[in-house]
Amino acid sequence: MKPPFFKTTLILCLLFISLKGFGCVCAPHGEFTIKEVENFDYVALVKINNTSPMDTTGGISQLRPWFFTAEIQEIQVFKGSSVTSLKIIQGKRKFGYFTSCDQGIDTGEEWLIFGNLNNDQIEVNSCTPTSQFKIAGGGMDWQYDRTLKKIKILESLLEE
Repeated sequence: MKPPFFKTTLILCLLFISLKGFGCVCAPHGEFTIKEVENFDYVALVKINNTSPMDTTGGISQLRPWFFTAEIQEIQVFKGSSVTSLKIIQGKRKFGYFTSCDQGIDTGEEWLIFGNLNNDQIEVNSCTPTSQFKIAGGGMDWQYDRTLKKIKILESLLEE
């Protein structure tokens, strides 16, 4: 005798509910202010020249999350020392791993980066005001221009 549809559905739902999951949890961002810059060691407008996957042989955990490395060209540094690469704490679909926190940082794009120094490397995660400035073809998001507004605020910091 086949179990009723309801029982089968309930059992499947309970199985999925009991699986451990990780989600992206960040404090909500309001309007960007110059005061936010104090929370970061590195703030720069950069072009992503290349991306490379992490070595996954050690496994993944909350202590060792997904990441990839981005080789960059700095266009303008607003805070911090010059660097040539960033550790991006998120997944990347083309490397076969992805998370709910992925921002889609990719080769050829320009990004306004907010990062912190950790083990002599600048790390960037999705809970920062990091935002895309230009897509790979060079087009900008003129409709919302949120990154352009941040850049203008940051340029006022350099003028002081």
